[in-house]
Amino acid sequence: MMFKVNKSKGTIGVLSLLLLVSLAPSANAGKPGSTPSLNGTLCKSFGGTWKAGKTGTCNILYNSPKNYQDFKINAGDTLFMGSFSTFQNYAIVTNYGKIQLEFRDNIQIGGFENYGPSGRVINNGIFTGCINNYSGASGSNVPTCLAAPAFTLSSSSETREVNTVANGFTINSTGGAIANFASDATPPGMSFNTSTGALTGTPNTVASATTYTVTATNATGSATQTFTLTVVIPAVVYTVGQRGPGGGIVYYVAATPFTCGPTLAETCTYLEAAPTSGINAWTEAIYVWSETNAGIGATAQGVEIGTGFKNTLAMIGQNSAGASGAGNVAQAFRGPNNLTDWFLPSKNELNQLYLRKADSTVEGFLNYYYWSSTEADANYAWSQGFLNGYTYNNRLKLNSYYVRPVRAF
Repeated sequence: MMFKVNKSKGTIGVLSLLLLVSLAPSANAGKPGSTPSLNGTLCKSFGGTWKAGKTGTCNILYNSPKNYQDFKINAGDTLFMGSFSTFQNYAIVTNYGKIQLEFRDNIQIGGFENYGPSGRVINNGIFTGCINNYSGASGSNVPTCLAAPAFTLSSSSETREVNTVANGFTINSTGGAIANFASDATPPGMSFNTSTGALTGTPNTVASATTYTVTATNATGSATQTFTLTVVIPAVVYTVGQRGPGGGIVYYVAATPFTCGPTLAETCTYLEAAPTSGINAWTEAIYVWSETNAGIGATAQGVEIGTGFKNTLAMIGQNSAGASGAGNVAQAFRGPNNLTDWFLPSKNELNQLYLRKADSTVEGFLNYYYWSSTEADANYAWSQGFLNGYTYNNRLKLNSYYVRPVRAF
């Protein structure tokens, strides 16, 4: 970098701290167009008069018989050296022939702030060769300032099934040109491109949420972003007739998930029916729905698929029939895999059971009435005849009908 410097006498001010930098003249010092180097220790006499100042600025005025003298500052030159207890920022600026080294307290490292320049001096006084809009400079070879890198990722997180191609991410640069990228790690089965910063591939190892740090670097500095990847075991897909996780027979598969659970706060896709053969199988028997004509109300009147568990818990809460009530015995069933979320099906859940009885997907039904968990009113509950498929809302709760526990998942 070339600066024209006035050849009049001047001063270099020095703080009471040790500030060191030097001006080393070339063989042609004092001649127009010659290029002495500024590299070494400052505040040491060189062709002019230097004296301590109180301003916190070292001013260099080169003293020569000629009117102007070129000084050359190269990237990597040491502009000053020293130890400062509160020193945080420094800049090199020009002021009509003066080269000034400024040091200031309590200012974040950022660059040239006086006389209209912009640029950087970093790493304990090592000049990076980064200056723009240098209003007080003349001469040649003033370099263009390279902005620090900045970038965003096309995605900050992803959840992917193992052995399934991931979306990964690509880079959108929003700062200075990026020379290269690095990642602190790469998910097994995937590739990280150090030229483009893209993460691609197929994760082949199940892993909980793992955060990866991506770093972009150029000559001015670096920037980072993070990406979190979770690799999961593929969800099991069931079909009607298969064994469910409770050991029952899957008899209903929803096209879209439905609300379910004790408070309808969960989502489910499947219903399975208690098996009537094998280990811990269900035994068909008849039970009363209730032994009182006191109605439960809305909490036991769910009709839709997914409401059976909530209905059943409301029946148990009334506890009119005790352990021998239809809701109690259904919920007490544990099945082959000892699960605790079996229940008496709602009206619509029971109807799906009848359809699977008709095509023999689920077996063991008798040609008689089966209770649902859906209350019709204070005296009646919904039931369904498994001989003809008719549904009834006028069967007394005191009647004893068959029960088949189901569960949703």
